[in-house]
Amino acid sequence: MFLLEENDSGIRGTVEYNTGLYKRETILRMIDHYINLLQSIVVSPEERVGCLGMLTTAEEDILLKEFNTTKIEFQKDDSIVFLFEKQVLKTPDILSIVFKRKII
Repeated sequence: MFLLEENDSGIRGTVEYNTGLYKRETILRMIDHYINLLQSIVVSPEERVGCLGMLTTAEEDILLKEFNTTKIEFQKDDSIVFLFEKQVLKTPDILSIVFKRKII
């Protein structure tokens, strides 16, 4: 539960949560997201809430850069069939290919 109270020095916030369900780090991250969302509202008050940013710069970098760094070097003579077979052997229990939304 987030509780915000206005006082003479500004707004004070407290968070109450179940420590059996959430780690402290998770709640701190949620607080950062909430603060970022509030700052986004101040910058763009006319924007729809779903379009406002709430991630930290570090989280955006991880999601947009690190997680998308998927470049892989292939041998020049490797065919797509060879690479497909190699991946199937490597991960036999994982979906191999989807074509026109049909599982093959």
